[in-house]
Order: sequence, then C-alpha cells, then structure tokens
Amino acid sequence: MPIVCPDCRSELLRNEPRLVCLNPTCRRAYVIDDGIPRLIISESAILDEPEWRQLVPPA
Repeated sequence: MPIVCPDCRSELLRNEPRLVCLNPTCRRAYVIDDGIPRLIISESAILDEPEWRQLVPPA
C-alpha cells in the first residue's frame, strides 16, 4: 500500500530527504526525519511548480 498525502490523498514519491506529493495542484513536500516521515500538513512545504516538475517524473 503506497503512502498518501494527508492533504489531498494522492500518492507520495520518496525523494530523500522528503516525500513529495504527485498531485500537481497540491505539490506538498513532507520531511523525513531520522527515517520517519513527518506527515503533518502544517509542517509541510508547498513546492513551486518548476521545483516540483524537476522532482516528479512526467506521467
């Protein structure tokens, strides 16, 4: 079972040191701290579109 974004429920891509949401409208990134994902919406960052596109492979 994949890990999903707590905000939009889309799948997350592991891109050390964070998990990145695959949803192009959400674009949240969650930190992985000592191997533990911190899936707290208020602690996540919203990536700008160019940065998100560099991290997420095209569909």
